[in-house]
Amino acid sequence: MGSLNKTFINTTIVNSYQGTQFVELYDKAEIQLNLTDSTPDDANFSGAATNTTTDAITVLDHGLISGAVIRFSTTGTLPDGLAVSTDFYAIRESANTFQVATSYSNAIAGTYIELIDEGTGTHTLEPTALSGVTVYVQKSLDNVNWVTVIEPRIVSAPISTIFSLEDMVTPYISVNIEVDSGQVSAESIIYMKNFIN
Repeated sequence: MGSLNKTFINTTIVNSYQGTQFVELYDKAEIQLNLTDSTPDDANFSGAATNTTTDAITVLDHGLISGAVIRFSTTGTLPDGLAVSTDFYAIRESANTFQVATSYSNAIAGTYIELIDEGTGTHTLEPTALSGVTVYVQKSLDNVNWVTVIEPRIVSAPISTIFSLEDMVTPYISVNIEVDSGQVSAESIIYMKNFIN
């Protein structure tokens, strides 16, 4: 008999994430999952914040992660390459700068839009609101073939929930989180009980 307590997810998510943990062979598990909406607020920036050499936009403490869905509005004209009321995807350069991609896959690959000019007026960065968070739990004997043990369920953030699993007898467990839009910060702690020799 023994136990294992381990934090195995501590990240911010857009799109999807699979947190996998090797847990040896334990009979019972409790997974505590904490989700928090970490979608940044809208932020204004001027044309001078657009760098046409690096194609990056400066917004102090923007809070975006790569792949986050964003939109723009303006009191004038947006930098050439951007459009009002159109979904774009952030490419995080630093805490204060980001580039813009046309798709999630382009954002993850670092393929950004060329910004031709600064535009005019005051521009607004509008990260899309958090929606459609789905969570499910799986187990595996080989870390390749997975069996769902907690069916997908839609949740709202913030949430703190515990999934209880019996008769695990499997060395791998994963918590899967899918996000339709917005950003969610996730932390998961696994508590394993009854070590099987």
